[in-house]
Amino acid sequence: MDLKSMMQRLATAEGLTRTGIEGFDLYRIDKPYERTSTMLVPAVCFILQGRKTVYLGNLEIVYDERNYLIGSTKIPVESELKEASPEKPYLGIVIHIDPALISELLVDMDEFNNWPDQTTSDRIITDAPIDQELEENLLRLLKIVGNPLKVKILGKALIREVFFNILSGERGYVLRNCVLHHAKAHKIVPIIQYLENNFSQPIEINDVAKYAGMSASSLYSQFKSATSLSPIQFIKRIRLHHAHSLLMEGASPREASEESGYGSQSQFSREFKRQFGYSPSRVKEQQ
Repeated sequence: MDLKSMMQRLATAEGLTRTGIEGFDLYRIDKPYERTSTMLVPAVCFILQGRKTVYLGNLEIVYDERNYLIGSTKIPVESELKEASPEKPYLGIVIHIDPALISELLVDMDEFNNWPDQTTSDRIITDAPIDQELEENLLRLLKIVGNPLKVKILGKALIREVFFNILSGERGYVLRNCVLHHAKAHKIVPIIQYLENNFSQPIEINDVAKYAGMSASSLYSQFKSATSLSPIQFIKRIRLHHAHSLLMEGASPREASEESGYGSQSQFSREFKRQFGYSPSRVKEQQ
């Protein structure tokens, strides 16, 4: 049985399907959606049927059955799915990145200096061509879904093999970014992590620049080059997406506003509507 057939057998309902393998999820979408603001989490995303576009500022990444997506850090993006139907749904696999596992692999690989020619991490998200070895990795993972013993014994080892093959590939250097202390990780990634950990608090750009060990102007230019957003715009997006998640969970607009770092309710409502196209009080209606 091939990858697509296995996926169709396992992902029978629209939405998320948990596999029992930690960090290994299946997605099925039965209808297209327009360009939508979303939060990309650190993950490797494969498409077994369909085609999706991710926008990061002026950067446009299209991935499909031949190319997968590597997202090395949590970052606000826009995504678009133009074609999907119940008869021919979008079918995708998401493997959430485990920094500890990547770190273990990097230690072993650094010992052998086993790296492709590319040595600098100039991107934080990218697409990469899928090869036969990765397809075989995914097929072995899908084959153990539903077998608790194999999931427990083999699951983590098979995920490790997927990460090893990605790290060994032509865009594997991007995956290094999820390990902040690695010497060849993108210098902006620790700053992104800092902002994610402190977005609910008042943040001054001079304090961020001091943390980064660079001038405010250098921080601005390097951050925008990597993310297409200024640090202030990035903080705003993180706050708004956090508020959106809280509203989906049942929080009131005031609670979501305050817990996301907004001091002004009116400013929050105005920026939320500009970002998502509807007011905070109407979030539940969008489900």
